[in-house]
This record gives sequence, C-alpha cells and structure tokens, in this order.
Amino acid sequence: ARFFFGNGARSFDLAIARPKYFFGLKVNNEQIITAITVIVAMALVYFILRHTALGRAMRAVADNPSLAAVRGIRRESIIRWTWVITGVLTAVAGVLAGMDRAIDPLLGWNYIVSTFAAAILGGLGNPVGAVIGALVVGVVEETSTLFMPPNYRQVISFVAIALLLILRP
Repeated sequence: ARFFFGNGARSFDLAIARPKYFFGLKVNNEQIITAITVIVAMALVYFILRHTALGRAMRAVADNPSLAAVRGIRRESIIRWTWVITGVLTAVAGVLAGMDRAIDPLLGWNYIVSTFAAAILGGLGNPVGAVIGALVVGVVEETSTLFMPPNYRQVISFVAIALLLILRP
C-alpha cells in the first residue's frame, strides 16, 4: 500500500460540527454515524446467521464440513460468501475508522490487540459473545485512563488475553 499510495496520511473531507451532549458526554457526528452503522451491521449479520439459508449453511460448514457436504451444501460456495461478507464488513470498518482518524497504511494495527481480546473474551465462533466481549474490553480500556496514561490502555487488552488464556486455555 505504501509503494502504490505513499506514506502520507490522508483523511476524509468531513464538515466541522459542534459535538452533541448526551448525559454529560460529548459525542461528535462521526461517533453517532459509527454507532448507528455498527448497530445496523451487527443486526444484519445476526439476521443472516440465524434466519437465512446461507446462515444455516455457514453454521453447518463451520460445525462439520463433511456432514454439510453430505447434506448437499457446497462448501466452496459457502466459504466464498463468507469471505464476501467479511470483505464488506472490513471495508465498512475501514471507512468508519478513517472517519475517526487519518488514514494511513497502518490504520488497522491500532485495533488488533483489542479486537483479539474481545473475541477471546466473548468466545471464538460466537458473534453475540464477541459483541459483549468488545463492549467489555472497550469500556474497561476507556475507564482505565482514569488511573493510567491513555497511551497504555492497550495493556488492559494484553492482560485480558493473558488471563483468559491462562484460565480458559
């Protein structure tokens, strides 16, 4: 990416707006858009996984690929659709992260440890658990800045990963 697009940080041309206040918290327009988009995306993924034939096939292939193949589910097709959904969600996440900060080739690296901690906490393979894990990790990381410098808040995620892997290997 650096070879083709360069090292310079870029950003979206977003209009400057005053933040809104909700229960004493400052919330800017980008955070509101992000929250709404994330809620809609989570609801769509949940609906797809629980209430469509594609979702049932995805769960079947994830649980037992051989049995799914015997039942007539084309594994390659399901894997392809899984990657399409993953790509769309990743693109949406990149746009939302780009609205929050400057876009550079290393944009996603800031989120990897926290995301991995949330996935482990919520249970790998459990989308609802991953959402709950993400909320817990996010709240704990942000409130940790009350007693430690903000630059070190990812330490909380490292500690969560270590504890979870020790207690629930």
